[in-house]
Order: sequence, then structure tokens, then C-alpha cells
Amino acid sequence: METTTLLETGAPAESTIAVAERVSASAIIVGTSGKTVLDRVLIGSVSEHVVRNSPCTVIVVR
Repeated sequence: METTTLLETGAPAESTIAVAERVSASAIIVGTSGKTVLDRVLIGSVSEHVVRNSPCTVIVVR
């Protein structure tokens, strides 16, 4: 299995999705802080955005 590590600038969720599309990624692995639903509504969540908008499989690690 081949892995690629990149360092990008910009908004984390949008940059992650853009890079996944650019490199034709088969999966993205993201971490989560375990915030509550209310925290995500008020603050937003990078991992939540990536899961909902990714062009490929997303693995969320807590």
C-alpha cells in the first residue's frame, strides 16, 4: 500500500478535499476531537466536512 504525505495551506477541510481530488486519493484518514453535536453546530468540524464532501473513502480516527 502506498501512502502520501503532503503539507498544504488554506482552510483545512477544503484543502484536504482538493488534494484528494488532485492526487486521485483512494482514502483520507482524519482525526476527530470527539466534540459533542452542539460543539459541531456552533464551531464546525473539519472531519465532518471532509466526510460529507470527500470524493473518496474517509476513515475517522478518534
